[in-house]
Amino acid sequence: MLSKLILLALAATLFSACSPKPVDKNEDYIIGQKVKDVSSLTSDQGTAQTQIAIYDKTVDRIHQFNLSEVKLERSLAPAKPGGEHAILYHQSGNYVIDIAGKYVGVYNRDGQLFPQSGMFYGKPKSVAFRPTTGYLVTYDDGASVAMLKLDADGNVAAKWSGGPVLDDGSGHPPSISAGDVNDSGQLILGLSNNAIAIVDLDASMNAHTWQFTTFATTLNDIKWLAPVNGSPNQIFVRSLGRISLFDLTTHTELDFKLIDENTYKVKTSKNYDPHVMLIDSHNVTIYYVKNSHFESRVNPTLPNSLLSSRLSLANDTLTWVNSQYSYWFEVDKPNEYKETRTLKRWRVSDMWSNSEWVPMPNEAELEITPTHVFELFPAKYGLAYFYNINDGSKVRLEKFNNPWVGDL
Repeated sequence: MLSKLILLALAATLFSACSPKPVDKNEDYIIGQKVKDVSSLTSDQGTAQTQIAIYDKTVDRIHQFNLSEVKLERSLAPAKPGGEHAILYHQSGNYVIDIAGKYVGVYNRDGQLFPQSGMFYGKPKSVAFRPTTGYLVTYDDGASVAMLKLDADGNVAAKWSGGPVLDDGSGHPPSISAGDVNDSGQLILGLSNNAIAIVDLDASMNAHTWQFTTFATTLNDIKWLAPVNGSPNQIFVRSLGRISLFDLTTHTELDFKLIDENTYKVKTSKNYDPHVMLIDSHNVTIYYVKNSHFESRVNPTLPNSLLSSRLSLANDTLTWVNSQYSYWFEVDKPNEYKETRTLKRWRVSDMWSNSEWVPMPNEAELEITPTHVFELFPAKYGLAYFYNINDGSKVRLEKFNNPWVGDL
């Protein structure tokens, strides 16, 4: 009997060692999106880029690909080799931002590197990046906020780092609970006292102190907020048991829905149009903002584990990446598990789909738009595919790593 128990214990240990580990379950209590979830293939206006910047760990290079001409446009050497790299890219300015641990560096249009030393004492865990307005805001694991203003070529025009407490003169100043940067270039924050703050980024960087206004709400525990694309005066807020839509000019709640968090798993996504998903044992109900109020769609397809959700109202598409790992409903992490992934797309207006789940390649790093998927493989000499979701065609890029590993 004892030997059987020992064998069972060993089997359980081996199973737990080989099984994937649960990761952070949501996008709550951060500013912007988690660092590794920001895609450089989609602009902050929701349009697909014709160029992409991505880190290739095989040769430890940051590659920029021209997808129109199907070629490697340029390759950059990271200042901090190895490890994890999150790459942000602005196509119009042709500049690249590299986030690696506590290091953040900006390569301008000409490829010159400007390390942002002295700003990041913690490890950035989330980032809000609005290249059309030039603002980059990071939130680190020490709850510090660093902000940069970049010009059209990627040169740093202003910067400042601040703490998580905003002194509102009350004697009991609140701290940051969640936030993001809107189309107007304002940093919108949910605070621990359930107020919403509107931060003037330029004034804060010039004064080296928080410059903001606030308004009170009746919410409880603000967990997540997202700008409404195309409506810079509106903010989509998730709090305990509720989703809300606020007007930042009038400080009024335009719409709300109550959420039974004992019945549903609640998952969020900011790609591209922000949406909240309520998941039960039968359906996924998706809430999003349209014409200043909430609309919803019920999708009767229940994924095993939702790794990634992309909503584009302009394209009328909802794209999911699923994994066969059951019971972990992870959002906006298409590369969290790189096996058993499948992709499916629906028409949002009526939840129609003309395809089954399409297998995604194992081990490839995926970048996803409403119409395409870029697939980068860990191949010594370089291999990538640009997959067209509409017709299933693929364009192959290969041997782009040759200058760094030698010719075949």
